[in-house]
Amino acid sequence: MAVRYKNPSTPVPSSAASQKPEPAPLTLRKDVLVPPKPQIAAWADEVTERILKLDAWAIRLGTTFGLASDPLDMTPSMSGPILPNAEREAAPGGDLQLCSGDKTLAEAADRYGVELALATPRSSAAPAAYVTTNWQRIADTVLFGLTKGMTPVEQVTLEHRDGRWGLYYFRGPAALGPSASTTIRPSTVPLKDAPLTVRERFLQRSESFFRRYIETVEGRLAKVKESVAAGDAALAMLEKMSLK
Repeated sequence: MAVRYKNPSTPVPSSAASQKPEPAPLTLRKDVLVPPKPQIAAWADEVTERILKLDAWAIRLGTTFGLASDPLDMTPSMSGPILPNAEREAAPGGDLQLCSGDKTLAEAADRYGVELALATPRSSAAPAAYVTTNWQRIADTVLFGLTKGMTPVEQVTLEHRDGRWGLYYFRGPAALGPSASTTIRPSTVPLKDAPLTVRERFLQRSESFFRRYIETVEGRLAKVKESVAAGDAALAMLEKMSLK
């Protein structure tokens, strides 16, 4: 082994001089690390990203055509039938007994503070099945009207507001019932600032919303062009006319 002398009195092996200490592993404190997002939060970010992209398209469409959309009703729809699938059985003599469906209607009316009188029709001429079917339809229609009229209004529009085109979310009080009071004030915000559930519902209907908007624009442009053509025809007729 070769020996290199740093000075005449202290011999230093050349192999030892060439070795360097191993660097310490890089570590981070756990308190500065950002934990991974929960799945719901991660998907919420995906919803927000889609809304921002659709809003950018809304800006382009509104700026290009200068036409606002019809309001899209965003009121949460009731799942399933309005009333339970309870059959009303015809009793002897043509009486219709109130079953669970009628009770549900009465309970809903009571919850909304509406007086509802359910009469028991008697008809020996009409078949029981016919009367039962119409009774169901009447009950469904009444309950639907009560629910719709007492539900706060929620709408999404493509419109020009506060100096910009975009997608906007409107929420207002119901026409009937307790929520029709001033506890719910009408408000309009950009759709990107709407609650997550609203943005989710809009995404589920976004394709049909923009498809209907394009159809509206096409129809509007066609009418404008027809009007211009009719005006040109009138002008051409008048220009050929001579006044004496």
